[in-house]
Amino acid sequence: RQCLNNFGLFLRDVRASLSLRGKRAVISLDSRCADPLRSHYAEETLLVLIISLLCWLGGRRIPIDRADFRHSRLSLSDDALLWGSNLSWNAGRTEIEFASRFLRL
Repeated sequence: RQCLNNFGLFLRDVRASLSLRGKRAVISLDSRCADPLRSHYAEETLLVLIISLLCWLGGRRIPIDRADFRHSRLSLSDDALLWGSNLSWNAGRTEIEFASRFLRL
């Protein structure tokens, strides 16, 4: 949560929040970007920064079990390497989910 709050100090248009759902951790984004294309890039970039930082701090790769994005785009051949195989576009909300045990790292 502190990591997400620190990103919020520098980013006005996209906020991230962490919620725990049983043994699952979910990082959700709330975008206030008026421009859909700007929002699309901002959300993906912020999630890449967040998950990269968490992996670095934890000293290992944190597998993402579910990734939902509210925007649409064509899937790229390497999307599964970053977001995992359970990836969806045009979802109601942009969020990633992973096992909460990784937060202890």
